[in-house]
Amino acid sequence: MRSGERGFTLIELLVVIIILGVLASIAIPQFAKVAEKGKLSEAVSVLGALRLSELAYHATTGNFDNNFSNLEISLEVDHLRHFGVPAMTANDPAVGTFTIQVTRGAGLITGTTGRYGAYTVQIDETGEVILTGGSLDAGRAGELGFKFQ
Repeated sequence: MRSGERGFTLIELLVVIIILGVLASIAIPQFAKVAEKGKLSEAVSVLGALRLSELAYHATTGNFDNNFSNLEISLEVDHLRHFGVPAMTANDPAVGTFTIQVTRGAGLITGTTGRYGAYTVQIDETGEVILTGGSLDAGRAGELGFKFQ
């Protein structure tokens, strides 16, 4: 460099670019995980509300109802953004067990399942949330804060 000229050398610029690349490779997966947790919270909150409504319905009628419109809940269950319409299965009405589930990627915004794939979120009568399918395994479900089955 001639005297009096100011600037960065090529090596200095390359070092800065490499550092930025390393930081981005750490930050982008973390951002994707946080974004997926936000989308998952949509399903968990809807499933939790449906679970409580099913338990209240069961307390008054003695059975479960697969038709969510019969429940005392003012929830737009057919307008989930990232998940499909919830489906309920009464496994054993006599004992009082049931599961309600939704599938990722089947909602109003379809085809955007991200790095976790089209997984299913289930809640049972005890309130336990379980993730199944997609590209999830026990580790990835644990990343999102839930159990994998």
